[in-house]
Formats: sequence, structure tokens, C-alpha cells
Amino acid sequence: MVRKSISRSIGANIRQFRTEKGLSQEELAAALYVTRQTVSNYEVGRSQPDVDMLQRIAAALDVELVWLLYGKPESPSRRQKRRTAILLAVSLAWLVLSGILYWFAASAARRAYVTMPRILIRLILIPSGMALLGAALTQLLDCVFGFERRVNRKLEAVGRWTIIGFSAVHALLVLPFLIWCGWILIQILSGANSIAMTFPRIPVYQELLAFFLNLLYHNPFVYLFLGAAWRLFCVPPSSANGLV
Repeated sequence: MVRKSISRSIGANIRQFRTEKGLSQEELAAALYVTRQTVSNYEVGRSQPDVDMLQRIAAALDVELVWLLYGKPESPSRRQKRRTAILLAVSLAWLVLSGILYWFAASAARRAYVTMPRILIRLILIPSGMALLGAALTQLLDCVFGFERRVNRKLEAVGRWTIIGFSAVHALLVLPFLIWCGWILIQILSGANSIAMTFPRIPVYQELLAFFLNLLYHNPFVYLFLGAAWRLFCVPPSSANGLV
């Protein structure tokens, strides 16, 4: 059964490349010194050409031998466009969903005076959606205009380590606060009687945390640029097409 499937796949590839080259079965058969029926049998999967015949077919059709076996690989530009469209759709869907959840959370806050879900959405979902959208828009510009980074390796390394360092500091400062918010929310939902609603105050850390929380909560558009910077400096050109 598997062998028949392979034969049909090879036959379909032969038919595709023969058609693209504008040859009839008779013309291909003449080039291979076989009968038209032999070519037809190859194309419908009734028989499978051996390695020598596959090489002759590839030469006659001016294609790579591996293309006859596995099909012609998708062009990078076409693959990039498809994956860019997916990434853009995911980022927009992420932001739309975040907006819907925020609306429900704000309504719940007005009714039940529970503000923590709204805060978490503003601190996690919306900024991360902005970062994803920034990466998607940068890849879209690359896809449309075909720009390439034209900076020397030293500047590229500086940009990459700056973004990585900023992201690492960001995560180390904000993550404890987000964990604390999640713990408070769990206690509220479980109906705990006494809840410590004040985050522990730590000198210097508190001021740095306030800076990043202000970015997350009040200036999420900054994360568009962070996502774009990640796409530009931290994603190798060879793997940028496979970002999704």
C-alpha cells in the first residue's frame, strides 16, 4: 500500500513537471525512448521507474531528481508570505481576544470590585500581543520590500545583546510581581478571609519595578518596538521565514 502511494506521488510529480514544461506524454516518451503507455503508467502509479529511469526523466524535464521523489520545494518568498500572514493573523487575534477579555474583566470589576483580572490582562496579554504584532509587522515589511539588515556584525551583536539584556531584566523584575498578583487572585476566588493586598516593598527594586509596570500598563505600544527589535536582531535571517 505504501509502495503504491509512493508510485502515485512520483507519478503526480512527473505529470506536473511534464505539464509545466509543455510536453505531451508522446514527446516525453520519445525523449526517454519508451512508449507513451509507459509514461502513462508512471504518471498514474501503475508502475514505478527505477533509479536510472528517474535520472533520465529528471534530465528530460530539466528538474532535480529529488523533486521527482518529493515534489518541488516551496519557494522561500512564497513560504515567507504564508508564514507572515499566519503570524500577523495570530497577533491580531491575540489582541482582539485580549480586548474582549479586558472588557469582561472591567465589567466584573465594576460589579464585584475584583480588579486583579483586569490588571493581569493589562500586564501580560496586551503587551505580549503588541510584541507579537511588532514582530509580525517587521516580517511583513521584510516580505513586501525585501529589506535586509545592513549593519556590521559588531553593531548587530550590540543590538542583540541589548534586547536580550533588557528582556532578561524586564522578566526578573516583573515576574515576582505577576506571581504575587496570581496568588492574590487565587485567594480572592477561593474566598479567603484575610488577604495581604500590599506587595512587599524592597528599596531600589520597587522603583525599577514601577518603571516596567508603567510601561506594561500605560504604554503597551512600546512593546511593538520590542517585538520588532527581537525580529531584527535576535532572529537569524535563515530562520526568519520560519518564525511561526
